[in-house]
Amino acid sequence: MMLFHSIETYFTDIAPYAPILQRQDLQPTQLPNGSFEWPITIYGIVVSTLRVRPVSAWHPSSSVRT
Repeated sequence: MMLFHSIETYFTDIAPYAPILQRQDLQPTQLPNGSFEWPITIYGIVVSTLRVRPVSAWHPSSSVRT
């Protein structure tokens, strides 16, 4: 899943230089209907990790620009 990959990328490439969050801060809460609610900080993680490692599958051309 893309989200878990982003979390791992954050802790591999960003957290060593800016250790602001811990893994337990990023755990989802399971709602009574069975779906998950992620903390708002997860959106910042996704954006910051896309800057570090862009996902080529999201770009129409084969080359990824950073």
